[in-house]
This record gives sequence, structure tokens and C-alpha cells, in this order.
Amino acid sequence: MLRLSYFLPFVWMYFSVQILSAQNVPYAQKPSVKTGNYYSWNLVFNPDFEMNINEWSSLNNSTVSVTNTLPFSEMYSLKITDRNSPFAGVKQDISSVITKKGNGVYWLGAAFRLETGSDMVILEFISGNNTVSFSRFIDTAWNYVYGLDTINFNNSDVSLRIYTKNSTTNLYVDE
Repeated sequence: MLRLSYFLPFVWMYFSVQILSAQNVPYAQKPSVKTGNYYSWNLVFNPDFEMNINEWSSLNNSTVSVTNTLPFSEMYSLKITDRNSPFAGVKQDISSVITKKGNGVYWLGAAFRLETGSDMVILEFISGNNTVSFSRFIDTAWNYVYGLDTINFNNSDVSLRIYTKNSTTNLYVDE
């Protein structure tokens, strides 16, 4: 039996229904209740894209939509097209949730794939001058990108951004 109290000494931020613990357990079941003195919750709005693109917006003039073609899980994934620069992607303002939760250790992860080719996908928190990024080399197969880091938010504007380093091909995101 997996005892979640061993794996939740901090706040989590995640896309996924499955979360990676800090102790490198491959995957732990998503906790939905208080465990000890700590809570686990999803701080990203509409993380599975089952509610269309609600709460997600274009980053650098890309086109953002949902698709049911080859989703990683459930029915839909996010599709980012018209990426005229590598930094064209998707973003979400998470200020309202983060300002309530405050500084701490956050975990962030999602599945990604490119329509063609390969590149480095970047998943980042932005808060004023503070940026925390996680990246991984991805290709046309679903690849999970995740990271765990201490985040000190230095103002009330906090966003989550997703983009690639060099490629302008269509990018897919899922929980």
C-alpha cells in the first residue's frame, strides 16, 4: 500500500492525474484529500483540455485549439498551430491560485509531442524577474516533461508558459 504522507512534504502543481513523487517513485495516485499537514491539488485550470481551451491563451500569436486526434489521455489534447517562432506556444495566468498558496516547492509536469521532427520543449513559471524552467527533448511520440523546484513568487503576476526552443511545427500538450 502506498502511503502518500511519505511523499507530500510540500505543495504540488501538476497537469497530470498521475503525479511523480519527490522520492522518484515512478507514479503515485493523485491525492484528493489532506495528508498530514499538507494538501495536494491541481493549481492549473482546465489541465486536461476537456473543457475546450478555457483558461489557456496564445503565447506569441500562436493558434490554440483542442483536438481528439491521438490524445495522450482522456478525449482531448491541446494543439498549438501557426507557430511562426519557436517561442510561440500557450500560456495560463495562475496568479489567483498562486497568491493564495504562496512560495514553496512546486511540481509541474505534462505530456508533449510534436507533429513532425524533434526539439526541446520548455515548461516554465514566470513571476516578475523570477523564471523557473523545465525542459526535455521531445519528438513525435508522447514524452512526459516534469520538474520540481522551489519557487519564490516576487509579485502577484504568475504565469505558466509552454513553447519549444527551435521548432515551429505544431505542438501537442496533454495531462
